Amino acid sequence: MTTINILFGLAVGFIFGFILSRTGVTKYPRVMGMLLLKDFKILKFMLTAVISSMILFHFFGDLGLLKVVPKNLDWGKVVGGLIFGAGMGILGYCPGTMAARIGEGKKEAILAALGMSLGIVLYALTIKPVKAALLSKEINGDIFVLLRGQPVARYRSGRCALRPYHLVRRQEIRRRQEGILRSAPD
Repeated sequence: MTTINILFGLAVGFIFGFILSRTGVTKYPRVMGMLLLKDFKILKFMLTAVISSMILFHFFGDLGLLKVVPKNLDWGKVVGGLIFGAGMGILGYCPGTMAARIGEGKKEAILAALGMSLGIVLYALTIKPVKAALLSKEINGDIFVLLRGQPVARYRSGRCALRPYHLVRRQEIRRRQEGILRSAPD
């Protein structure tokens, strides 16, 4: 790596951390609000970043400056995502927000970084059995193939996928009804 690449990476990292801090994405109540489907500021921030990245990746790919190679889904990514989600739910950090919190001077973020480092070391020590068990079987195509095409399984998986939406919608309706009942004259 050249010095210019390292400086560029540091500059982008500082700018990203500053934006995370200024938008309030690093705050624990905001992360918990997102996970409980009550505060959607982080979700909007993430979707903006993902959509912008998708556009830029394809733009640079069309110019020939970048080669976009989609990766297959395997069980390792599914299990890793579940572990990542559990850790984010418990700590209220993802690696980006953790680095920003360290930059803000929050001491608990240093403990989270140590825990993340421990997880990386454990993964490095157990990569061979993990790779044999989880990374060898790809999940390609329709998710319902995994469910063996069962109509009941399809119904249940669809119902589970829509459950968060229905819970949020039900809370909105309940709040409106309570507001109408409170504002009605006696």
